[in-house]
Amino acid sequence: MSKVINDQYLAGLWRSQLPTMLLWSAEPNGPSSNFRRQKLPTNQDDSWIRPRPLRAPTWSWASTDTAIAFLAPVARMEKDKVAVDILEAHIEPLAGDVHGEILNGYIRVSCMLYPATLQYSKGMTPPTPEVRIGNSIFQHGVFLDESPDGVGMGKNLHCMPIFFREWNETQKSPTQVRTLLLQPSGESKGHFERFGLFFSWGNRDLKIFQTPWRDDTNLEYEEALGGGRYIITIT
Repeated sequence: MSKVINDQYLAGLWRSQLPTMLLWSAEPNGPSSNFRRQKLPTNQDDSWIRPRPLRAPTWSWASTDTAIAFLAPVARMEKDKVAVDILEAHIEPLAGDVHGEILNGYIRVSCMLYPATLQYSKGMTPPTPEVRIGNSIFQHGVFLDESPDGVGMGKNLHCMPIFFREWNETQKSPTQVRTLLLQPSGESKGHFERFGLFFSWGNRDLKIFQTPWRDDTNLEYEEALGGGRYIITIT
């Protein structure tokens, strides 16, 4: 099939559809009715984790045991912007079959990065995850790849925007953003695993994305390209 359509099959995704097809969400307890909130576990039996050892890279939906939903934009508009460039993509099949279990895999990307912190809103039952970037807080559209009671709180993450709607550099804030949440893997500097994603629209806190993050003190990366862009690897 890959040769017929002249494309590369990457652990359940096609390279030509990256990076927007990285925007999948874990739906362990059924899809959210309005895609604004992930259905969170109300008891321990409803919790979910990513199986380890990994059978696919964390950026692939095949690394999870849950149902998934794709949150990639369907209709593209004139001022839409994809903010990630795929520089390299590689997988190593366990038994030589690219459609089967994957021993190793990575994507190397050029992207924007923002330091993010995961917290939980205390006023909701069950506690609902929220993402803080600078002074901006995002409480809706946060989807974690593993159960909140398993990953804990206070996580220091990196936010990698993939898609902006109506964004024209420094002139205005985007009206919508879809972004991956990444966690340093600890393997090498600038190497990450996927942690989840969030998307938001019509929110005044989107002004945080009006310009690239200029202070890289709290960021990890392989190489700084300037202008708020970095090279990282996601495994």
